[in-house]
Amino acid sequence: MGPAATAGQLLDLVERYTGSGAWVLELPQRRVTWTRRLAALLRLPHDSAPSLTLTQALDLYAPTSRAAMAVAFEACVQSAASFDREAEIITAHGNRLWVRTVGKALCDAAGAIVCVQGLLQDLTEKKRAEEESLNATVRLSSTLASVTLDHEGRFTYVNHEAERVLQRSSTQLLGRTLWRVLDENGSSRLRSELRAVQINQLSVEFEEFVPQLGIWLELRAYPFEEGIAVYLRDVSALQQSKEQLLLLQTSINRLNDIVVIADAGSPELPDPRIVFVNDAFQRRTGYSRDEVLGQTPRMLQGPLTQHNELERIRAALAQSQPVRSELIIYKKDGEQFWMELEVVPVDYFDRGLTHWIAVARDITTRKASEDEIEHLAFYDVLTQLPNRQLLMSRLRHILAQPKRKVGALMFVDLDHFKLLNDTMGHSRGDMLLRKASSRLASCIGPGDTVARLGGDEFVVLLQDVGDSLLAANVRARAVGEKILATLGEPYDLAQYSYHGTCSIGVTSFNENDVSIEDLLKQADLAMYQAKAAGRNAVCFFDPEMQAVATANAALTSELRRGVRRREFVLHYQPQVARDGRMLGVEALMRWRHPQRGLVLPDAFIPQAEDSGLILPMGQWALEDACAQLAQWAKHPDTAQLSI
Repeated sequence: MGPAATAGQLLDLVERYTGSGAWVLELPQRRVTWTRRLAALLRLPHDSAPSLTLTQALDLYAPTSRAAMAVAFEACVQSAASFDREAEIITAHGNRLWVRTVGKALCDAAGAIVCVQGLLQDLTEKKRAEEESLNATVRLSSTLASVTLDHEGRFTYVNHEAERVLQRSSTQLLGRTLWRVLDENGSSRLRSELRAVQINQLSVEFEEFVPQLGIWLELRAYPFEEGIAVYLRDVSALQQSKEQLLLLQTSINRLNDIVVIADAGSPELPDPRIVFVNDAFQRRTGYSRDEVLGQTPRMLQGPLTQHNELERIRAALAQSQPVRSELIIYKKDGEQFWMELEVVPVDYFDRGLTHWIAVARDITTRKASEDEIEHLAFYDVLTQLPNRQLLMSRLRHILAQPKRKVGALMFVDLDHFKLLNDTMGHSRGDMLLRKASSRLASCIGPGDTVARLGGDEFVVLLQDVGDSLLAANVRARAVGEKILATLGEPYDLAQYSYHGTCSIGVTSFNENDVSIEDLLKQADLAMYQAKAAGRNAVCFFDPEMQAVATANAALTSELRRGVRRREFVLHYQPQVARDGRMLGVEALMRWRHPQRGLVLPDAFIPQAEDSGLILPMGQWALEDACAQLAQWAKHPDTAQLSI
């Protein structure tokens, strides 16, 4: 068995046992190929195309995931940045799947990226399990049964849920020991476990069958200053299924991340006071129990804690309603972290809110991921400037305002950037882009925007440059001249001194209706006019540019049609020697236009050169001239002619 066959079997084994499929992004074609297992996972038909373009492959991702995945793929293709993303995908049958996409660039000996390889793993069942686990956690947080015991094991406090679970009222329980109530014959481990909690001052969690109640009880006991806090849960139903038991254990473990119990306050002390925290609270915050018991939860707040969320929590608790929130909390050492809180009010004997219980877990990592995804979606990876999507959003916002001052849009293009890339390498090109971005940002005000569209193209959005178009143009020109001067300063590119210039196109806009597409087109046309004027210049858009651009586009379309329909002809002008003999001919191209008749070259050759159509036209002219030479060669009178 050869190495290729062995590798194929190994790949098949990995796919089968990880529930994944392999794919390859071929470069520079940007086409994605896949294995049969990936095709089956995505429900692609067996007779489907063997590959898709990268754009088509990205369209398989759900709209909410597509932008982030596009950024990840592009970063890998451009800079070999590996990625590992979770996203939602839509199969060929319309089903939604959660998948994990892993990609890594493969480089040749010279370091050039030749392809991107990766796996796509189905996470749907895992996500479903996490959702069910979260739902279970939410239910538990609002139905948690709890009691407290003194050091002799006597009930000192029983909540309503505990009364229901123990099938006795608090009156029947208070003053009695827990093991007398639940273990009359002394055969269970209740007494020994709770004694161990007191002696070792460590929390304990165990399950025990209670014959008197006919149920399985889960008991979680935590030592505190006045005895033991015990949380009770009827887990009888969970014993029926190993899978259900695993889900419940996962939920409980998460619920145990942080538990805080506080009283609701009193007229003398209106702020709530902490009466219990668990071990996880101490580990996460750095505070010991002695440092927080009797203190107000305000000690966990800091400068960035959201006061509007705190007010929302207080309002919900005042109505004895549970509330869920995400808050920034501060550790003892001043470090901040995000917590997801489920706060449940406790009402004893219908006396109103007396305590609340907060169950929380650390979501700092998730928040950081969300921030990273949002940053990747709206900011350029290389320069950290706003990207096209964020620029469009800000433009839409500005243009939607009914009353606004005059604004300006500037297209900035670095001159001869491709030459730098080709001669000095992409690393120095990227360095130039980063330095130019920083200089551009220094040229604008705090309310303005600098965005990178791609390559060496930047856009500057000036929101308020005057009350009239004339004043706006004066201000925009001043900003443009400042940009020319700033970007014209020498650059130190890894010990290489580079002098560069830029070309700037400007268009202004006021309250008149104008589309974003028109603004971008106008600024782009003005920028190309600046390049045509010799570069290193600022050029403002005027309607004549649009007319010229429209006419050139129409002429290009007609030229392309003329090439396709062979509307061009060659006329031959004789070249005569001193003695009158004809030595050869000069071939002159003419265009036999269906409406305009015979068109001379000066009316269409410049546009043919600008549009690139001069190449197929020149190829046709060579072929036609050679054919004519072949015809002349058959006759002695013309055989000696040249073209």
